[in-house]
Amino acid sequence: MLQEWDVQLVLLGLATTLIGLVPAVYAGGNVAATSIATSTPRAERWPFSRQNFRGFTIFVLHRLLKILLLSLLPARGSSVMKCFLVSVICDLALSTLKVANVHAIINKHPQVPLHRRVLNQSTWFDIFPAALLYSTASNLSLYLTMYAIRTLGFLDHDFSDVSRNTALYIVFATATVTYFGAMLPAYAIFIRVAASMEPLQDNANRQELGYLDIKSAWQSLHEFAFRQFIELFGGIFVIE
Repeated sequence: MLQEWDVQLVLLGLATTLIGLVPAVYAGGNVAATSIATSTPRAERWPFSRQNFRGFTIFVLHRLLKILLLSLLPARGSSVMKCFLVSVICDLALSTLKVANVHAIINKHPQVPLHRRVLNQSTWFDIFPAALLYSTASNLSLYLTMYAIRTLGFLDHDFSDVSRNTALYIVFATATVTYFGAMLPAYAIFIRVAASMEPLQDNANRQELGYLDIKSAWQSLHEFAFRQFIELFGGIFVIE
């Protein structure tokens, strides 16, 4: 009985720690996103400053809605490829929420109600290319790593094809390369494209508004800001 109680305490402690990590990770991501959006390093401030939690409500809402969509779509028990495609579809459906999150982080149009930011057809079409790039890269990082874990025998503990150590190296290399080589650059591009958008001016000239496409967002990315972005999310990668 004592052992069961100890296990429950450990699980409760782990759950509490995980819940505490979510706002901490968000605050760090907020700092990095601001640097990428403005192409300038952000001034140091207390990590749990109120400004570092702009858009946190939208972030939580986005996560909850994605969980809801994934539960409604038939992906459980399916192949890795089908799960990958379903996740990309959900991301694209909720892409205007991520744009609203970026705008909240950089304090752009703070007076505009959330429903006007999200329920905007023009915003969805404008962000679609960058959202597709980011969603593809982030889900590729996740599901390719999961595919490696499943294929190399971690689920059934069958390491007949390769040794356990070799399998670990392959999984780690897959996760690292796709995370730093695909997901983070795509995320930086998405942030810059989203930050350049003016959702309230549907018919305005994009160039006059400073709208960035994928190519211009990448080419105009400040090297120091991107390095800070990589360092911050590298720490998040280690935690994960």
